[in-house]
Amino acid sequence: MAELVEYRAIDELLPLRQADAIRQKVLEETAWKLHKEWFFSQYDCSWVRREFDRPPLGHLTASLQALYQAGARMIEAELNAVPGGCFTIVAHRMVEGQQIGIHNDSPEGGRGRTENCRLLFYVDPSFEDSVGGHLLLFKNRVPGEIEAAFRPHFNSAVLMQLSEASFHAIGRIRTGVRYSVVVSYWAYPVLEKDPLFRERIKKCLHMIIGARLEAARHSGTSFAWHLYNTYALLSHWGAPPEVRLAGLMHSVLGREASGVPPTRISRDDLYACAGAAAGAIVEGYSRLSPSSGMARQLDWRTQLIQVANALEQAQSPGDLRDVRELVGELRDEALTYREAIRSSCVTASASLLDLEQGGASELALERPAHRDH
Repeated sequence: MAELVEYRAIDELLPLRQADAIRQKVLEETAWKLHKEWFFSQYDCSWVRREFDRPPLGHLTASLQALYQAGARMIEAELNAVPGGCFTIVAHRMVEGQQIGIHNDSPEGGRGRTENCRLLFYVDPSFEDSVGGHLLLFKNRVPGEIEAAFRPHFNSAVLMQLSEASFHAIGRIRTGVRYSVVVSYWAYPVLEKDPLFRERIKKCLHMIIGARLEAARHSGTSFAWHLYNTYALLSHWGAPPEVRLAGLMHSVLGREASGVPPTRISRDDLYACAGAAAGAIVEGYSRLSPSSGMARQLDWRTQLIQVANALEQAQSPGDLRDVRELVGELRDEALTYREAIRSSCVTASASLLDLEQGGASELALERPAHRDH
Protein backbone atom coordinates (compact mmCIF):
# COMPACT_ATOMS: atom_id res chain seq x y z
CA MET A 1 0.00 0.00 0.00
CA ALA A 2 1.31 3.46 -0.89
CA GLU A 3 2.34 5.72 1.94
CA LEU A 4 0.41 8.89 2.73
CA VAL A 5 1.58 12.08 1.09
CA GLU A 6 4.63 13.67 2.66
CA TYR A 7 3.98 17.32 3.48
CA ARG A 8 5.09 20.13 5.75
CA ALA A 9 3.02 23.20 6.69
CA ILE A 10 4.64 26.55 7.57
CA ASP A 11 2.72 29.44 9.14
CA GLU A 12 5.25 32.18 8.35
CA LEU A 13 7.66 31.28 5.57
CA LEU A 14 9.42 34.52 4.61
CA PRO A 15 10.39 37.84 6.20
CA LEU A 16 7.41 40.16 5.85
CA ARG A 17 9.10 42.48 3.36
CA GLN A 18 9.77 39.62 0.95
CA ALA A 19 6.33 38.11 1.40
CA ASP A 20 4.71 41.48 0.74
CA ALA A 21 6.83 42.00 -2.39
CA ILE A 22 5.48 38.72 -3.80
CA ARG A 23 1.94 39.71 -2.83
CA GLN A 24 2.32 43.01 -4.70
CA LYS A 25 3.68 41.22 -7.76
CA VAL A 26 0.68 38.89 -7.78
CA LEU A 27 -1.82 41.72 -7.43
CA GLU A 28 -0.16 43.72 -10.22
CA GLU A 29 -0.04 40.75 -12.62
CA THR A 30 -2.23 41.16 -15.73
CA ALA A 31 -1.10 38.29 -17.99
CA TRP A 32 -3.40 35.65 -16.52
CA LYS A 33 -4.36 32.74 -18.79
CA LEU A 34 -7.28 30.40 -18.18
CA HIS A 35 -6.11 26.84 -17.54
CA LYS A 36 -8.98 24.38 -17.63
CA GLU A 37 -9.23 20.59 -17.66
CA TRP A 38 -12.02 18.17 -16.85
CA PHE A 39 -11.32 18.27 -13.10
CA PHE A 40 -10.09 21.82 -12.52
CA SER A 41 -10.27 25.44 -13.60
CA GLN A 42 -7.94 28.31 -12.66
CA TYR A 43 -5.93 31.18 -14.10
CA ASP A 44 -2.15 31.03 -14.09
CA CYS A 45 0.91 32.97 -15.17
CA SER A 46 4.40 31.49 -15.55
CA TRP A 47 7.02 33.72 -13.95
CA VAL A 48 10.19 31.61 -13.99
CA ARG A 49 11.04 28.39 -15.81
CA ARG A 50 14.26 26.39 -15.62
CA GLU A 51 13.39 22.99 -17.09
CA PHE A 52 15.32 20.28 -18.89
CA ASP A 53 15.09 20.60 -22.68
CA ARG A 54 13.00 23.80 -22.56
CA PRO A 55 14.12 27.41 -23.05
CA PRO A 56 14.46 29.41 -19.82
CA LEU A 57 11.76 31.93 -18.95
CA GLY A 58 11.84 34.96 -16.64
CA HIS A 59 14.32 35.92 -13.96
CA LEU A 60 14.50 35.60 -10.20
CA THR A 61 13.82 38.75 -8.22
CA ALA A 62 15.22 38.89 -4.69
CA SER A 63 11.87 37.90 -3.19
CA LEU A 64 11.33 35.00 -5.62
CA GLN A 65 14.90 33.83 -4.99
CA ALA A 66 14.14 33.81 -1.26
CA LEU A 67 10.96 31.82 -1.90
CA TYR A 68 12.79 29.26 -4.05
CA GLN A 69 15.61 28.87 -1.53
CA ALA A 70 13.21 28.46 1.40
CA GLY A 71 11.57 25.53 -0.33
CA ALA A 72 14.88 24.02 -1.43
CA ARG A 73 16.25 24.07 2.12
CA MET A 74 13.14 22.34 3.45
CA ILE A 75 13.23 19.70 0.72
CA GLU A 76 16.73 18.65 1.72
CA ALA A 77 16.23 18.98 5.48
CA GLU A 78 12.65 17.72 5.82
CA LEU A 79 12.02 15.46 2.84
CA ASN A 80 15.53 13.95 2.55
CA ALA A 81 15.90 14.88 -1.11
CA VAL A 82 18.39 17.03 -3.01
CA PRO A 83 16.82 19.80 -5.15
CA GLY A 84 18.24 19.97 -8.65
CA GLY A 85 18.73 22.97 -10.88
CA CYS A 86 15.36 22.60 -12.61
CA PHE A 87 12.33 24.42 -11.19
CA THR A 88 9.38 26.59 -12.15
CA ILE A 89 7.56 29.43 -10.40
CA VAL A 90 3.95 29.98 -11.43
CA ALA A 91 1.35 32.40 -10.03
CA HIS A 92 -2.26 31.18 -9.70
CA ARG A 93 -5.56 33.01 -9.50
CA MET A 94 -8.92 31.38 -8.75
CA VAL A 95 -12.25 33.16 -8.84
CA GLU A 96 -15.76 32.40 -7.67
CA GLY A 97 -16.98 28.98 -8.81
CA GLN A 98 -13.55 27.58 -9.66
CA GLN A 99 -12.09 24.54 -7.90
CA ILE A 100 -9.63 21.69 -8.37
CA GLY A 101 -10.77 18.10 -7.95
CA ILE A 102 -8.91 15.24 -6.29
CA HIS A 103 -5.73 14.22 -8.14
CA ASN A 104 -2.17 13.23 -7.25
CA ASP A 105 0.22 14.83 -9.81
CA SER A 106 2.28 11.63 -9.63
CA PRO A 107 5.75 11.86 -11.21
CA GLU A 108 6.05 8.04 -11.43
CA GLY A 109 7.36 6.90 -14.79
CA GLY A 110 8.47 10.36 -15.80
CA ARG A 111 12.21 9.56 -15.62
CA GLY A 112 12.83 12.99 -14.11
CA ARG A 113 10.76 14.92 -16.64
CA THR A 114 8.00 15.74 -14.14
CA GLU A 115 8.45 17.71 -10.94
CA ASN A 116 8.26 15.71 -7.71
CA CYS A 117 8.18 18.39 -4.98
CA ARG A 118 6.03 21.48 -4.76
CA LEU A 119 5.90 24.53 -2.50
CA LEU A 120 2.50 26.24 -2.32
CA PHE A 121 2.84 29.83 -1.06
CA TYR A 122 -0.14 32.02 -0.14
CA VAL A 123 -0.37 35.79 -0.33
CA ASP A 124 -3.91 36.78 0.77
CA PRO A 125 -3.67 38.95 3.95
CA SER A 126 -7.43 38.90 4.57
CA PHE A 127 -8.43 35.28 3.98
CA GLU A 128 -11.62 34.05 5.66
CA ASP A 129 -13.04 30.52 5.66
CA SER A 130 -16.20 31.79 3.94
CA VAL A 131 -14.14 32.49 0.81
CA GLY A 132 -13.40 28.79 0.28
CA GLY A 133 -10.36 27.55 -1.61
CA HIS A 134 -8.84 25.46 1.20
CA LEU A 135 -6.08 23.03 0.30
CA LEU A 136 -7.25 19.50 1.11
CA LEU A 137 -5.01 16.45 1.37
CA PHE A 138 -6.60 13.00 1.09
CA LYS A 139 -5.67 9.48 2.16
CA ASN A 140 -6.87 8.21 -1.22
CA ARG A 141 -9.22 9.20 -4.04
CA VAL A 142 -12.29 8.96 -1.79
CA PRO A 143 -13.61 12.50 -1.17
CA GLY A 144 -14.47 11.85 2.47
CA GLU A 145 -11.02 10.50 3.43
CA ILE A 146 -9.39 13.84 4.30
CA GLU A 147 -5.92 13.68 5.84
CA ALA A 148 -5.41 17.42 6.40
CA ALA A 149 -6.79 20.84 5.41
CA PHE A 150 -5.01 24.20 5.18
CA ARG A 151 -6.16 27.81 5.08
CA PRO A 152 -4.36 29.85 2.39
CA HIS A 153 -3.52 32.82 4.63
CA PHE A 154 -0.78 35.39 4.04
CA ASN A 155 2.85 34.18 4.14
CA SER A 156 1.89 30.58 4.89
CA ALA A 157 3.05 27.66 2.78
CA VAL A 158 2.68 23.92 2.30
CA LEU A 159 5.53 21.79 0.97
CA MET A 160 4.41 18.58 -0.75
CA GLN A 161 6.31 15.56 -2.01
CA LEU A 162 4.41 14.27 -5.03
CA SER A 163 3.80 10.55 -5.50
CA GLU A 164 1.11 8.08 -6.44
CA ALA A 165 -0.33 8.69 -2.95
CA SER A 166 -0.27 12.51 -2.95
CA PHE A 167 -4.00 13.01 -3.44
CA HIS A 168 -5.08 16.62 -2.96
CA ALA A 169 -7.66 19.15 -4.09
CA ILE A 170 -8.68 22.81 -3.79
CA GLY A 171 -12.15 23.56 -2.46
CA ARG A 172 -14.59 25.63 -4.51
CA ILE A 173 -14.14 29.41 -4.36
CA ARG A 174 -17.41 30.69 -2.89
CA THR A 175 -16.68 34.40 -3.21
CA GLY A 176 -13.84 36.76 -4.06
CA VAL A 177 -10.42 35.76 -5.41
CA ARG A 178 -7.78 33.32 -4.17
CA TYR A 179 -4.09 33.82 -5.06
CA SER A 180 -1.11 31.52 -4.67
CA VAL A 181 2.42 31.11 -5.98
CA VAL A 182 3.68 27.60 -6.71
CA VAL A 183 7.34 26.61 -6.88
CA SER A 184 7.83 23.19 -8.49
CA TYR A 185 11.11 21.35 -7.91
CA TRP A 186 12.85 18.46 -9.62
CA ALA A 187 14.47 16.85 -6.56
CA TYR A 188 16.40 13.61 -6.09
CA PRO A 189 15.12 11.53 -3.11
CA VAL A 190 17.90 9.97 -1.05
CA LEU A 191 16.98 6.31 -0.52
CA GLU A 192 19.42 5.53 2.28
CA LYS A 193 18.85 4.80 5.97
CA ASP A 194 22.48 4.59 7.03
CA PRO A 195 23.69 8.14 7.89
CA LEU A 196 27.13 7.62 6.32
CA PHE A 197 25.81 6.47 2.96
CA ARG A 198 22.99 9.04 3.08
CA GLU A 199 25.57 11.83 3.23
CA ARG A 200 27.66 10.24 0.49
CA ILE A 201 24.65 10.01 -1.80
CA LYS A 202 23.85 13.67 -1.10
CA LYS A 203 27.42 14.71 -1.88
CA CYS A 204 27.37 12.73 -5.11
CA LEU A 205 24.05 14.28 -6.14
CA HIS A 206 25.36 17.78 -5.46
CA MET A 207 28.42 16.92 -7.56
CA ILE A 208 26.24 15.65 -10.42
CA ILE A 209 24.16 18.84 -10.31
CA GLY A 210 27.27 21.03 -10.09
CA ALA A 211 28.76 19.28 -13.11
CA ARG A 212 25.69 20.39 -15.11
CA LEU A 213 24.67 16.86 -15.97
CA GLU A 214 21.03 17.94 -15.74
CA ALA A 215 21.57 19.81 -19.01
CA ALA A 216 23.05 16.81 -20.85
CA ARG A 217 20.70 14.54 -22.81
CA HIS A 218 20.81 10.77 -22.31
CA SER A 219 18.35 8.13 -23.56
CA GLY A 220 15.33 10.42 -23.61
CA THR A 221 15.97 12.20 -20.32
CA SER A 222 18.85 14.10 -18.72
CA PHE A 223 22.15 12.39 -17.90
CA ALA A 224 21.60 13.29 -14.23
CA TRP A 225 18.23 11.54 -14.09
CA HIS A 226 19.56 8.49 -15.91
CA LEU A 227 22.25 8.17 -13.24
CA TYR A 228 19.72 8.71 -10.46
CA ASN A 229 17.19 6.24 -11.87
CA THR A 230 19.91 3.58 -12.13
CA TYR A 231 20.65 4.17 -8.45
CA ALA A 232 16.92 3.96 -7.63
CA LEU A 233 16.58 0.59 -9.36
CA LEU A 234 19.58 -0.81 -7.49
CA SER A 235 18.09 0.49 -4.23
CA HIS A 236 14.75 -1.12 -5.06
CA TRP A 237 16.53 -4.45 -5.60
CA GLY A 238 18.32 -4.20 -2.26
CA ALA A 239 21.83 -3.97 -3.69
CA PRO A 240 24.66 -3.24 -1.23
CA PRO A 241 25.33 0.45 -0.44
CA GLU A 242 28.60 0.63 -2.36
CA VAL A 243 26.84 -0.79 -5.44
CA ARG A 244 24.05 1.78 -5.14
CA LEU A 245 26.66 4.54 -4.88
CA ALA A 246 28.52 3.18 -7.90
CA GLY A 247 25.24 2.95 -9.80
CA LEU A 248 24.60 6.63 -9.14
CA MET A 249 28.02 7.55 -10.53
CA HIS A 250 28.43 4.70 -13.02
CA SER A 251 29.21 6.71 -16.18
CA VAL A 252 30.71 9.93 -14.80
CA LEU A 253 34.21 8.87 -15.93
CA GLY A 254 32.84 8.13 -19.40
CA ARG A 255 32.79 4.91 -21.43
CA GLU A 256 34.91 5.53 -24.50
CA ALA A 257 34.02 2.27 -26.21
CA SER A 258 30.31 3.09 -25.89
CA GLY A 259 30.65 6.71 -26.94
CA VAL A 260 29.92 8.16 -23.48
CA PRO A 261 32.37 11.03 -22.91
CA PRO A 262 33.87 11.83 -19.50
CA THR A 263 32.09 14.46 -17.45
CA ARG A 264 33.55 17.32 -15.42
CA ILE A 265 33.80 14.91 -12.49
CA SER A 266 37.38 13.66 -12.17
CA ARG A 267 38.62 10.38 -10.75
CA ASP A 268 39.79 12.21 -7.61
CA ASP A 269 36.38 13.86 -7.26
CA LEU A 270 34.70 10.48 -7.62
CA TYR A 271 36.78 8.79 -4.91
CA ALA A 272 36.46 11.76 -2.55
CA CYS A 273 32.69 11.77 -2.94
CA ALA A 274 31.72 8.09 -3.29
CA GLY A 275 34.55 6.39 -1.39
CA ALA A 276 37.12 3.81 -2.43
CA ALA A 277 34.82 0.80 -2.84
CA ALA A 278 32.27 2.55 -5.06
CA GLY A 279 35.00 4.44 -6.92
CA ALA A 280 36.75 1.21 -7.87
CA ILE A 281 33.50 -0.27 -9.20
CA VAL A 282 32.89 2.85 -11.32
CA GLU A 283 36.41 2.70 -12.71
CA GLY A 284 35.89 -0.92 -13.71
CA TYR A 285 32.54 -0.10 -15.27
CA SER A 286 34.05 2.74 -17.31
CA ARG A 287 36.42 0.28 -18.97
CA LEU A 288 33.65 -2.03 -20.21
CA SER A 289 33.10 -2.20 -23.95
CA PRO A 290 29.96 -3.29 -25.82
CA SER A 291 31.69 -6.62 -26.56
CA SER A 292 32.17 -7.29 -22.84
CA GLY A 293 28.61 -8.61 -22.61
CA MET A 294 27.85 -10.26 -19.27
CA ALA A 295 31.03 -12.31 -19.22
CA ARG A 296 31.14 -14.53 -16.16
CA GLN A 297 34.52 -13.09 -15.21
CA LEU A 298 32.99 -9.65 -14.54
CA ASP A 299 32.54 -8.76 -10.89
CA TRP A 300 28.94 -9.42 -9.83
CA ARG A 301 28.61 -5.83 -8.57
CA THR A 302 29.49 -4.54 -12.01
CA GLN A 303 27.00 -7.01 -13.50
CA LEU A 304 24.20 -5.59 -11.33
CA ILE A 305 24.98 -2.06 -12.47
CA GLN A 306 25.07 -3.23 -16.09
CA VAL A 307 21.58 -4.72 -15.69
CA ALA A 308 20.19 -1.61 -13.95
CA ASN A 309 21.72 0.67 -16.59
CA ALA A 310 20.18 -1.36 -19.42
CA LEU A 311 16.76 -1.63 -17.77
CA GLU A 312 16.64 2.07 -16.89
CA GLN A 313 16.87 3.08 -20.54
CA ALA A 314 14.95 0.19 -22.11
CA GLN A 315 12.42 1.56 -24.60
CA SER A 316 11.37 -1.49 -26.63
CA PRO A 317 10.57 -5.20 -26.19
CA GLY A 318 13.95 -5.92 -27.77
CA ASP A 319 15.66 -3.86 -25.06
CA LEU A 320 13.89 -5.91 -22.41
CA ARG A 321 14.98 -9.15 -24.06
CA ASP A 322 18.56 -7.88 -23.82
CA VAL A 323 18.03 -7.14 -20.13
CA ARG A 324 16.68 -10.63 -19.49
CA GLU A 325 19.72 -12.11 -21.23
CA LEU A 326 21.97 -10.11 -18.92
CA VAL A 327 20.00 -11.35 -15.91
CA GLY A 328 20.40 -14.94 -17.07
CA GLU A 329 24.18 -14.54 -17.00
CA LEU A 330 24.45 -13.09 -13.49
CA ARG A 331 27.08 -14.69 -11.31
CA ASP A 332 26.09 -16.82 -8.32
CA GLU A 333 26.73 -13.95 -5.86
CA ALA A 334 23.96 -11.96 -7.53
CA LEU A 335 21.31 -14.70 -7.60
CA THR A 336 19.55 -13.22 -4.58
CA TYR A 337 18.58 -10.17 -6.69
CA ARG A 338 17.10 -12.04 -9.64
CA GLU A 339 13.49 -12.07 -8.46
CA ALA A 340 13.50 -8.33 -7.74
CA ILE A 341 15.02 -7.64 -11.15
CA ARG A 342 12.50 -9.89 -12.90
CA SER A 343 9.69 -8.08 -11.10
CA SER A 344 11.00 -4.79 -12.49
CA CYS A 345 11.14 -6.35 -15.95
CA VAL A 346 7.50 -7.44 -15.65
CA THR A 347 6.51 -3.91 -14.69
CA ALA A 348 8.53 -2.52 -17.58
CA SER A 349 6.94 -4.98 -20.01
CA ALA A 350 3.44 -3.99 -18.90
CA SER A 351 4.31 -0.33 -19.30
CA LEU A 352 5.69 -0.94 -22.78
CA LEU A 353 2.50 -2.74 -23.76
CA ASP A 354 0.46 0.17 -22.47
CA LEU A 355 2.66 2.55 -24.42
CA GLU A 356 2.27 0.58 -27.65
CA GLN A 357 -1.52 0.59 -27.23
CA GLY A 358 -1.55 4.35 -26.76
CA GLY A 359 -2.46 4.27 -23.08
CA ALA A 360 0.66 5.95 -21.75
CA SER A 361 2.88 8.83 -22.74
CA GLU A 362 6.05 7.72 -20.98
CA LEU A 363 7.81 4.43 -20.33
CA ALA A 364 7.73 3.41 -16.67
CA LEU A 365 10.35 1.04 -15.29
CA GLU A 366 9.55 1.10 -11.58
CA ARG A 367 11.38 4.38 -11.26
CA PRO A 368 10.99 6.22 -8.05
CA ALA A 369 5.71 8.46 -11.47
CA HIS A 370 -1.07 19.10 -14.01
CA ARG A 371 0.34 21.36 -11.98
CA ASP A 372 -1.44 23.68 -9.44
CA HIS A 373 -2.54 25.53 -6.77
